[in-house]
Amino acid sequence: MKRATELVVAGVIGAGTPVVLGIVASFGRNVPSDDLAADYLVACLWALALGASVLFWPASAADRRALLRVWAVKVAVTLGLMLPYERHYAGLDAYSYFQQAQLSHLNSGVGLIDGTRNTLAVAWLLARPLGGSYHALKVSFSLLGLIGVYLTYRAAVLALGREDVRLLYFIALFPSVLFWSSILGKDPVALVGIGLCEYGAVGWLRRRRAGYLVPVAAGTLLAVCIRIWLGPVLLAPTLLVGLSRIRSIAARVATAAAGASILLVLARFLMQKLGMGSPGEALAAMAALAQGFAHGGSAQQLPVDISRPAGLLEFLPLGMFTALFRPLPGDVPSAFGLIAGLENLALLLLAAVAAYRARWRDLRDPVVLWVVLLLLIWSVAYAAVSYGNLGAAVRFKLQVLPALLALLLYLAHAGHGAARAREARRVHTVGRGGAREG
Repeated sequence: MKRATELVVAGVIGAGTPVVLGIVASFGRNVPSDDLAADYLVACLWALALGASVLFWPASAADRRALLRVWAVKVAVTLGLMLPYERHYAGLDAYSYFQQAQLSHLNSGVGLIDGTRNTLAVAWLLARPLGGSYHALKVSFSLLGLIGVYLTYRAAVLALGREDVRLLYFIALFPSVLFWSSILGKDPVALVGIGLCEYGAVGWLRRRRAGYLVPVAAGTLLAVCIRIWLGPVLLAPTLLVGLSRIRSIAARVATAAAGASILLVLARFLMQKLGMGSPGEALAAMAALAQGFAHGGSAQQLPVDISRPAGLLEFLPLGMFTALFRPLPGDVPSAFGLIAGLENLALLLLAAVAAYRARWRDLRDPVVLWVVLLLLIWSVAYAAVSYGNLGAAVRFKLQVLPALLALLLYLAHAGHGAARAREARRVHTVGRGGAREG
């Protein structure tokens, strides 16, 4: 019986392989590869090898089992559902990264403010053992995305003080997280840096061990090398919340001085990146950047002139909401826009439940406050560009979406748990009163 089953499976695979490769060739008209069939087969084998590597990760057996299940879904998305996306868009940055990664020598080094050059360096390194396979290189970036998500999950475990693998499944398989953390581009790399910083910051705030500042620094540096403005976004909440956790006045002053110095250096690099000659040109540069993203079917013009301080203050509430919760259904007239709209509608409903069940005392938790500040600062930084291009907004949000999902689930569950505790106390009190009356 076992032998017969093996023969049937082998027959199905043998008959299905040409069909699958035919579909890959049909959908891969934009992929810069001379032999798509060989390219795809290499990617399948590479996905199996990377999946096997999960067995050796420094994680618990339960986590490794969950990661393997998530990896199987990510591979299906990376090598399956992503094919129509690649067929639809002929000018993806992924194609350029792949082509330049095939050069025998890396023509550009690494620079602090050049995310494109740094992503190319990562692609070049990852492409060395892959024999010129575009899809295999994409699988490597997908694994980076999985690492970034897992780091955020481990940060959530530190915050909760307990394991709950359901949270890993929820975050990793959330549609936007699943898709955008699997592309060949900047986003999976940045997600690793952000996840590493989140892990370090939560560990530092929960356990007050200075060793957790190492992943904070390493994660922030990696994120900065991909998108320079992520430096202030990640460091500001860490400093604001972390300083209140340092008891020694001398250590607090030293930490504040070091943090301020780093932020000033990053601000100077950011001004250089955006072509600002002085701080007074920041608003004009922000407006120009938003205008540069306003192209394509999901583009829209800013409703006010944000180059004026009054205009920026008027715009920020709408822009911040857009960065976190749009596009909504009807915002982008396309299949991808509809999917993103429905997902954001579900996210908005989850946020409403979390807001209803949360309590002000939750903000006294330093980890909750840190995540809230991270989301607020990030949404301010991305308000204009996300509003200018709702399609790009979906991809940008990957940077904080895992943290947002974890926070909303925590607040929704914590509020529900508090309500149940209050009800239990009320019933206990009533019961005792009834006993006395009896």
